[in-house]
Amino acid sequence: MKVYVSRDQGDNWVWVWLGSEKPKLMDNVDRMKIFTRSELDETCHAYTVDDFKTKFNKTIKRSTCIRMDLPDKLVLSEDYKLFSKDIDRKK
Repeated sequence: MKVYVSRDQGDNWVWVWLGSEKPKLMDNVDRMKIFTRSELDETCHAYTVDDFKTKFNKTIKRSTCIRMDLPDKLVLSEDYKLFSKDIDRKK
């Protein structure tokens, strides 16, 4: 599945953005690179850097927003997500 993957400059979270809309840099954020999109509900997933590495076996550098192809099964899985309603997911 083609997704955008971003990591803001000032934190240790990795965001996986579903769909074709590319996340944009926010304006007026005191020289920090922070990516956002118009919708945040079901169109994005958040992971810690370590959990993203565990799940997808990839490392994302700070201040990065790239398009990548990740396995559908892993993207749709609730495992390791920071925000999930599945209490039985891998954490």
